[in-house]
Amino acid sequence: MTTLSTPAQPHIHDIVKTFDIPLDALQVRHPHKRLVVGVAVAKPARSDGLGEHQILLIRRVSSEDEFPNAWELPGGGAEVGTDKTILDTVVRETFEETGLEITSITKIIKAFEYSTSKGDAIQFNFLVEVKEPVEVKLNPEEHDEYAWAGLEDLERHFGSLGEESRAVMRDVVVDALKRFAEEQFKTAD
Repeated sequence: MTTLSTPAQPHIHDIVKTFDIPLDALQVRHPHKRLVVGVAVAKPARSDGLGEHQILLIRRVSSEDEFPNAWELPGGGAEVGTDKTILDTVVRETFEETGLEITSITKIIKAFEYSTSKGDAIQFNFLVEVKEPVEVKLNPEEHDEYAWAGLEDLERHFGSLGEESRAVMRDVVVDALKRFAEEQFKTAD
């Protein structure tokens, strides 16, 4: 894995502060489950009014044991001893997988549970802002492609997933886009 410098601590919005607790305290609330994050990096619609808001998706490499070639949000598992909180996981995983530095963790998005060969997991999803300019640099050991996806792109990216997984991922991205649009509307006022 490429060694990158550690990004600065982001601003944490009040609504997200409920997750700014020690990792072991969060683990107690979710016993026997791996704690995982998904990170929605949003890009606004074009200033000329054309296009739509989009979310960054990354594609897992074909050699992955779980969900090879699947599109997903950046993210990954909490690391005890490295991450003090799940919000540290958000920052670390985003930087490791995309090279993007988070400047602000703004919203909580729908969480979901799933099972893999590693066991049961709960994925907490967050909407973030990143440092400009946005230049995605994938970790080639984990992901081989990225795309900015709007609502009309979701079927193309999630079509290979099973019906339940496709519905869950679509709901998470739709929730992220909705919350991002709300923020953009508030900022415009």
